[in-house]
Amino acid sequence: MRITFLRISVLGFITKTNYSLKGFKVMLGGGLGSQPRHADELYAFLAARKITPMMEAVIRLFYRYGERKSRAKARLKFQLKNLGLENFRALVIAITDKPEINMMVYNDCRSRH
Repeated sequence: MRITFLRISVLGFITKTNYSLKGFKVMLGGGLGSQPRHADELYAFLAARKITPMMEAVIRLFYRYGERKSRAKARLKFQLKNLGLENFRALVIAITDKPEINMMVYNDCRSRH
């Protein structure tokens, strides 16, 4: 997938390597429609094993703070506009720092077989 498409995705990942650690650049909140929006950078680098807990935190925040009255406004891009990227990032970090979420830090799926 081209990087251009990731910039309009709700949640996009670009592979990165930080020394020998594999991970991703995480893009968040893009979208098309009547109000197109480029995705913001949530993390410049996030280790691969932390991707699933981060996605679960994003889903929890969407359910907690998302729009309930208007289905057309029930989009992550509008939630980011209301909360702001820095506040959203702080909430993601607060959720992923909880002990029950930390237990969900996943290793490479190939190691489970």
